[in-house]
Amino acid sequence: HKGICLDIFPFDYLPNDMNERKEFLREIRKLSKAHHMTAEKQLYAPEEECVPENETEKQCIEYEKAVLKEAWGTDLAETQAEYLEVATRYNSRAKELGLTTVGSFVPTYTYIDLSDLLPYQRGMFQGVEVSVPKRPDIFLAMQYGDYMQLPPEHQRIAHRLIRWKTWEASGPNRDDGGND
Repeated sequence: HKGICLDIFPFDYLPNDMNERKEFLREIRKLSKAHHMTAEKQLYAPEEECVPENETEKQCIEYEKAVLKEAWGTDLAETQAEYLEVATRYNSRAKELGLTTVGSFVPTYTYIDLSDLLPYQRGMFQGVEVSVPKRPDIFLAMQYGDYMQLPPEHQRIAHRLIRWKTWEASGPNRDDGGND
């Protein structure tokens, strides 16, 4: 169980025109889906880099990397860059275009009018003063639905947690009972 977490939502500008906004959001969803599908295929990097002891080992490692990249087809950094290029498309021209709405695409596609977001208020979270939206109820309802109602118990699940150990830590001589 992770306990309580503080979410940080990056906001990017959206077009004011509703048809243009729908098309933009459709494009964002498509790129987000592609990025997440690529992310699911990635191997988690080990804590320690594998250093080849000789030229044969080095060639084997390079060959394995090439085979894995071919099998996955797309590098995670490529899909992230494509996504960010589109998601931030309007940011540099927001003032010039008179944009009044921002969207947060993490974890879903939530948008809010700047007049409901700004100016930020100060609020307390676990003893720390943080900035919160001017009207947090609008953002929370859009993001989570009825956020004041606990979901059914079977839907109360945390994000997938991953624990990575080195070979030595996961071997038979470890002292934590071996239940990872």
